[in-house]
Amino acid sequence: SNQSQQNQGNRPGTLDSFFQSSSKPLNSSAHAPTQQAHQPQTQLQQKPFVGKQTNLPRTVVTFQLVKNRRISVSTSSFNQRVIDTLKSIKDKSYDPRSKEWSFGIDFHEDAKQQLASIPGLDVRPLPPFVLRAMAKHSSSASA
Repeated sequence: SNQSQQNQGNRPGTLDSFFQSSSKPLNSSAHAPTQQAHQPQTQLQQKPFVGKQTNLPRTVVTFQLVKNRRISVSTSSFNQRVIDTLKSIKDKSYDPRSKEWSFGIDFHEDAKQQLASIPGLDVRPLPPFVLRAMAKHSSSASA
């Protein structure tokens, strides 16, 4: 019975025969040099960056809608220009515990434009559909 199991493992079409055949070298001579070393690389190579390039990592600035028509702004790293910009917004407040700035939703567009003018930022404002929904909600609430 052991001999019949060994014979089954060597039959074509079995997993054992697949692994045995895939472990063999592709060319018949095991001592022939591989051709990979002489072939040009076919992998996609990253093209050089064109335009203004800084060595500083990009700071991500994320807007989030919070209660009472307020927007919370968080940053991935400290950036004094972002802080100065957020300080200039009339309706701003800062929470030292969460290290987040917040302001009224009416100042969203102004804050977004000012932050977008700072190089090296990845500004992620509220999606337009959220702003439209908030605008509809405020107009229906005031009517």
